[in-house]
Amino acid sequence: GVALETLGAKPVVVSVDSYYKAWQDIDSRGMQHVDWESLDSLNLAQLNEHIIDLLNGKEVLVPEYCMKTSMPMSKEHWTKTKLSEGGLIIMEGIHCLNPGLTPRVPKRDKYQIMISPLSSVIMDDLNIVSSSQVRMLRRMVRDYLFRGRSAISTLRQWPGVARGERVNIYPNQNNADVVFNSGLIYEPHVLKVFAEPLLRSVMPDAAEYAEAQRLLTMLNRLVAMPSTLIPPQSLLCEFVGGSWFYDFAGMYKTA
Repeated sequence: GVALETLGAKPVVVSVDSYYKAWQDIDSRGMQHVDWESLDSLNLAQLNEHIIDLLNGKEVLVPEYCMKTSMPMSKEHWTKTKLSEGGLIIMEGIHCLNPGLTPRVPKRDKYQIMISPLSSVIMDDLNIVSSSQVRMLRRMVRDYLFRGRSAISTLRQWPGVARGERVNIYPNQNNADVVFNSGLIYEPHVLKVFAEPLLRSVMPDAAEYAEAQRLLTMLNRLVAMPSTLIPPQSLLCEFVGGSWFYDFAGMYKTA
C-alpha cells in the first residue's frame, strides 16, 4: 500500500475475512464443525456487490467481523468506504486467486499476487524448519494474540487448514500474476518467543501432544529473538503485533 501511494495511487484495503458469515449460517451444529477454509463460509453476494459498487464510485459499508465470537459485528462498527479518483482496491485472503471469489469482476480488472513463506531454514544435514511449520506457527501465535484461541485449538484445526490449502489455494496458484515470498530468515526465532509457552500448555493426555513436542524440539534448536527488534513495518508484525499499519496509525485497516 505504501509503495502504491508513492506512485500516486490511492489504495483501499478490503479484507475477505470481513465477509465471513455468522458461524450458525455456515454450520448450525457448532463452531467446531465450521469449515472456515471453504468458499461457502463467505457472504459472496455481499462481497461482490460491494466490490462492484466501489469500482463504480459508490460508497459502501464494509462489515467488521469478530473473530473471537465468529460473528459479524453490528453495523455501527462497519466502515464507510469509497474509492477516490485514481483509487484501487487491495484485497487479501486465502481465496483471492480463486475466480469463484469475485466472479462479477472481470479478469482484466484484477492483478493477482500469491504471498507465502516459501523459504525453509536449513539448520544442519538432518534438521529443517519447513515452510509449513512457519505457516502453522504464524497462525498459532496470531490466533492466540488476536483471536483468543488456544494452541491446542490451532493444532486441532491445522489438518483442516492444510486440506483447505490443497483445495482452495494450490489449484488456483497458477492464476497469480506474480508470486511474493514473504518468508524471513529470522522469523522462526521471533515466533519461538511466543510459540514455546503456548506449546507447553498442551497436556500429555491430548491427542495433539506429540505434535506439540515435535515443534518444541525444533524450536529448542533456535535462539530466541525479541519482537522489539523487528521493524514496525515488517509483515511479521501482522502475527506478533506492533505494526505501524494496524496497531498504531491504522492506515490500511479499513476492513
